[in-house]
Amino acid sequence: MKRIFTLIMVVLLSFAAHSQFLVGMHLGASEKNAVFGMNTQYQFNNRFSIGVNMTTHMDNSNPAYFQSRFGYTLGNMDKGFSVQPYTGYSYMVQNIEKGAYGGHLTEGVQFRYQVNRIALVYSDINIPAPHSVIFSVGIAGKIFRNR
Repeated sequence: MKRIFTLIMVVLLSFAAHSQFLVGMHLGASEKNAVFGMNTQYQFNNRFSIGVNMTTHMDNSNPAYFQSRFGYTLGNMDKGFSVQPYTGYSYMVQNIEKGAYGGHLTEGVQFRYQVNRIALVYSDINIPAPHSVIFSVGIAGKIFRNR
């Protein structure tokens, strides 16, 4: 598994010229309660992306999700509308004392609209665990843009 991950990272980093780093925050809802979180993403020029996402429920009884994401951008990623399907690994922490934690594969799709050179608005439909769906809307900014 480490070799496959290393190979993926080498291939993605070899295309790192003209890449960009995105940081954003989002609000939304799941089937249980309201959620909020942060999203970071490294977008390569070849349209592949790697990212980390943290989403937590606004109450103390529902889980928080920490995710790694690997995606591919379809559409115009520099201006206008784009769609990014992704998959990855999601680790859930709800209650460590009761043993309500663990990992799952995650998948989803992110719809993005580039407002200007730096800012973009996104909407995310995420399935972080079996029988769980999160809808969120957020705003992100591009930093360290090399174009």
